Amino acid sequence: MKVITKVFLYIICATLLISCSKQTDVKSKFTPEQVASLGLDSTKMILIQADSVIDIDLNPFLKEDVLKIGEMLKSIKFLPLETTNKCLISEIEDILITESNVYISDTYKGGSLLIFDKNGNFLKRITRGQGPEEVLDFKSFAYDKVKQELIVYHSQLLSFYAPDGKFKRKEMLPFNARSFTIIPNGYLFRNCYGTNNIHMGYSETYQIFIVNDHFRLESVGMPYLFSKENFYEGKKYISTYRDNINLTFKFCDTIYQYLDNNTLRAKYALNFRNKKIADRVVKDLPYAEFMKVIKDNNYYLFMGKYIENDANDFFKLENWYLRLETNFIRNKKSGNLLSGTTLRTNASDFPYTNVPVTSYESYFVSYFLPEKMEILREIIQQSELLSDEDRSILENVEDDDNPILIFYELKDF
Repeated sequence: MKVITKVFLYIICATLLISCSKQTDVKSKFTPEQVASLGLDSTKMILIQADSVIDIDLNPFLKEDVLKIGEMLKSIKFLPLETTNKCLISEIEDILITESNVYISDTYKGGSLLIFDKNGNFLKRITRGQGPEEVLDFKSFAYDKVKQELIVYHSQLLSFYAPDGKFKRKEMLPFNARSFTIIPNGYLFRNCYGTNNIHMGYSETYQIFIVNDHFRLESVGMPYLFSKENFYEGKKYISTYRDNINLTFKFCDTIYQYLDNNTLRAKYALNFRNKKIADRVVKDLPYAEFMKVIKDNNYYLFMGKYIENDANDFFKLENWYLRLETNFIRNKKSGNLLSGTTLRTNASDFPYTNVPVTSYESYFVSYFLPEKMEILREIIQQSELLSDEDRSILENVEDDDNPILIFYELKDF
């Protein structure tokens, strides 16, 4: 794992401040007032705290195997989502669960956000459009549990809603980004190539922007490890669990935790030694050569998806040449790992307990499509884990119903 020293960070910071002070002549679509509001002259560098990083050895698991998740199930419960013409769910992108509601982003008409209550009753869909309550180009969303607000990021805007989706206001950002989350007294944004932040000077070359409530840029960090030509979009670079904010990056070997406006803690270092692609390959080689190196060396890549719940961590490596995804579940208490390139459940358990999309308290959360239900009828009757209530729910599901959310806990291992 490569950890940037404080001395190096201070050098970069000085370079950043000098660079930012020379941006007055740069042409961009942002107004001089917006550029001034960023406070680029006072922007700091994010420091990395690495004195307690945990090394996770993945090398023994880099092979084709079965993740026998069904054998590890401690409990399982289901949440069917109301199905009407107004709330049909397209391909699911992300799920966020609060004490009162379930928020699901999907690909409907270029991206939308559906809101259900905790019982699965449909409340509202926020759709793409130019109306005051709509979103122009859906990027990501988060929930502020302190202010009780749903916040959607889209097209250089943050739109604020009540928990049930009632529109409140919009605020313009002085920069572009890809996704975000809420931090105390501000926001953490993930930048990416192609978002046109040339007005930000040297800050544009970093993946993380931390801003206050007025979008003044407090600090930046995490330089890009890859070239613009070798940019690939992944999932879950920012994940939240209770009060924890976790950050990961593609082509990286470290999972970080946000501590404060100027500090990240290196939480886990993923060790896959000679199967990890070299930084210079990612950074310097054109796409065709990059892919050839991956094929010739059978490399594994960490694309940045990380999810945690009360007891476990989930992440995965990808092998593009073999077209494998190796899924890992780690027990926080013991440090033990479960892994596999394919999943299997027992006949007495409920199948389609898939890899998690999100988490909620002690549960991982996934979903299954009711169109598969017919082949599961007999298994549902045999399952030792299902309550009578859940068994009744599943028996009444129709093939064209919305996906059903699965909440599952794992045994200690």
